[in-house]
Amino acid sequence: MLINYIALVMTMLSPSHTPKEIPIEAPLMTIIQGSAKQQVMPGTNKITLFKAPFEIQFQLNNYNAGRNTIFQFAAFKNRESLDLTEDGKMVFNIPYFAPGSGLPRPRRGPYQLLNLNKEGHHCIMYESETSRTCDMLTELDEGGYLLKWSIDSVYENKTAFALKDIEHSEIFCVAFFDKNKNKVTDAGEYAKIEIDFK
Repeated sequence: MLINYIALVMTMLSPSHTPKEIPIEAPLMTIIQGSAKQQVMPGTNKITLFKAPFEIQFQLNNYNAGRNTIFQFAAFKNRESLDLTEDGKMVFNIPYFAPGSGLPRPRRGPYQLLNLNKEGHHCIMYESETSRTCDMLTELDEGGYLLKWSIDSVYENKTAFALKDIEHSEIFCVAFFDKNKNKVTDAGEYAKIEIDFK
C-alpha cells in the first residue's frame, strides 16, 4: 500500500504532471495622464480620467512592414456599442470597424481629436514623419516603434471642443489590433474601455 502511494506521488511530481506556466497577457496599450499610467488589457477595462488631455502609448510595426500595422480605435457615448465587439466576430458585422468606416485622416500630422462616432474608427499608423496619424517615441530593438497618440479635444455632432468642456461623465471605446489580419476580433486582439471622467 505504501509503495503504491509513493509511486502515485512520484507520478504527480513528474514533469508531465507539474502545473504548466500560465502565460501572462501583455497590455495592449497604456493610457497616460500627467504622472498617472493605466494599463489597458485585452478584455474589459474601466479607467478614470480628469477632463483634460491624455495620451495613449502602444507598440506597432511600421505601416509598410507587414503584420500588425494599424491600431483601430473607436469611441462613442452609448454603452450598447461595446457589445457589438466580441470574440470571433467578423469586422463586417461591427459598424465601427467595418470596411469603409475609417475616419478621415488629418491632412498633416496625427489625429488630435477623439471622434465620438458609433459608426467609425480612427486608423492609427506610423510610416514616417510625413505619413502618420500618431507620434513616434522611440524605435524598438526588436523592431517596430513605441508610439503615442495625444488627445486634447473631442469631436461630436460636427463640433470640436476641448476635453475640459466635455459634457459626458463617461464614454466608451474599443481598441483593436488585428494581429493575424483575418478581419476577425479574436480573443486577445481587442480591449473594451469604459472611461469615467471626474
